[in-house]
Amino acid sequence: MNSIEITQGATASMNYGDTLTLTTDVATGYSNVWSVTDGSSVSVDATTGVVTTNSIGKSTVTVTLKDNITGATTITDTIEITVDRVVASIEGVTGVKETYTVGEEFAVQGAILVKYTDSDTAVSVPITSDMVSYFNTATTGEKTVTLQYEGKVTTFNVNVYEGIEDVYITGDSTVIAGNTIQLTSGLTKKLTGATYSWAITSGENSVIKLVSGGSSDTAVFEGVAVGNAEAKVTISYGGETYTKTANIAVLAPTVTGISITGGDRTIDVGEVVDLEAVVTTNGADYTGTVSWSSSNTGVVSVNGGEITAESRGEATITATAGGESAAIKVTVVPVFDDAITGITLVANETILKEGNSASITVTGNDGTVIDNTDVTWSALNGLASVSSDGVVTATAGTGTAIVQATLIGTNISATIAFNIVDTMNSIEITQGATTSMNYGDTLTLTRKVSGHKNEICISEGMRNRDKVCIHTI
Repeated sequence: MNSIEITQGATASMNYGDTLTLTTDVATGYSNVWSVTDGSSVSVDATTGVVTTNSIGKSTVTVTLKDNITGATTITDTIEITVDRVVASIEGVTGVKETYTVGEEFAVQGAILVKYTDSDTAVSVPITSDMVSYFNTATTGEKTVTLQYEGKVTTFNVNVYEGIEDVYITGDSTVIAGNTIQLTSGLTKKLTGATYSWAITSGENSVIKLVSGGSSDTAVFEGVAVGNAEAKVTISYGGETYTKTANIAVLAPTVTGISITGGDRTIDVGEVVDLEAVVTTNGADYTGTVSWSSSNTGVVSVNGGEITAESRGEATITATAGGESAAIKVTVVPVFDDAITGITLVANETILKEGNSASITVTGNDGTVIDNTDVTWSALNGLASVSSDGVVTATAGTGTAIVQATLIGTNISATIAFNIVDTMNSIEITQGATTSMNYGDTLTLTRKVSGHKNEICISEGMRNRDKVCIHTI
C-alpha cells in the first residue's frame, strides 16, 4: 500500500465522556497501529482505534500502517480531535437583579452556575440577553424568568413594584439621655420588597447609638449624652437606593426622686455610718452630686454621706439632689460597759403627797452611776409621772406608784415603788377655839384633819404654852 487515510477525516469533535472509533481503508495483510502523538485530552487503543476522553482540549491521533509480514511501519495519517465540555446541569443563578419597577427592562447582569460533566465544581457563566425568556414587567407582582444554556434550563423569580415617589421618616426628634426613641421610615408607595439600612452620620456613640432595627423599616436609638446627632436611612427598592436623614437632639435627664437606703435608724454614740442615697431620674443614671445636712450636728455630724454619732439624742439627716430631698431620723443611744447586766434604783424620797416630787439615782451592778438621760423612764400606773431625767411627781390619788427605768438600747431595767398619800387641806381642834379647866385636872385635846380618811390624835397641850403642837405625817 502506498497510502492510508483515516475515514473520519483530518479533524473530529467529541463530547467529554463519549467514545469515538477511528477507522481506515486498510488492505488485507496490513494492520493499523494507533497512538496519541500530541496532547493529553484523549487516549486511543493501539489496535482498535477506540478513542476515550481524558479532559477538555485538543489532541492529535496518528495511525501507522503496519505490514503484517515484514513488520514495516512507514505510512501514517493523523486526525486532530477536539474534546468539548458538556453541561450536566444548571445549579442556580447569582448576582441577578430581583426587584424591578413597572415597565423596567431586564438587567443583563449576574451569572448562571453551571456544572459540567468533567467536573463536580459549578462554574459561573455570565448571563446574556439571548438566554432570557418570559420576562415581563408590565404588571406588578412576582414573576418567573427562564434562562436557557446549552439545552439546560433554570428559572428565578423577580418582583415588580410601582415606582417610588418619596421617602419619609416619622418619630420624635428629641430624647432624654438614657432613654430611647423609635424612628420609622418608608415609601409613599407600596413597600413590599424594599430593604432598609440605618446609620448614624453624626454623633455616633458619643450622642446617640443604634440599639436595634438597623435593617428594618424601624430603628431604635438611645440617647447617650447631651448634644445633637443625625440619623440616616437608606432604602433599596426596585433596583434603586433612596436616603432620608433625621436630626435628633439629646436632652439632659432631670431628677424625679431621691431616697436614703435603710430609712430611719438607731446608732451608738461614736458610731460612724456610711449612708447611701438612691437618685432616680427620667432618663440616664444620675451622675451629679448629693448634698447632705444634719438638723443637729451636736448629735449627728455629716461629711458627705458619712455620719458620726456625736452624742445621745436625735437628728434629721437630709440628702438633696437636683431639687429633690429625702430625710431620715437618726437616734443616737449611749453605749454601756459589758459589765453592766443589771441596775438599781434609789429615790431620795419614796413617800409622796400629791404634787410633791422625788429624784432617782440609777446605779449599775458594777457600781457605775448612770446618767438619768441614758435611761428610758416610764410610770406604770396613773398615780405618778416621771420626767425624761428621772424626776417622779405624785399625781391624784393614793396608793403605790411603780416607776420603771430601762437602759437605752438594752433590755436591762428595774422598778421602784412610791407610797402616794393624802394631802391635809386644814386642821381643827375638836374642843374649839377656847376651853376652861380646873386646876389639877387633865384635858385631852383632839384634832380633826380634813382631806384625810381618819382623825389623828395629837399630843396633849403643855402648860405655860399658848399653842398646841400638832404632829402629822
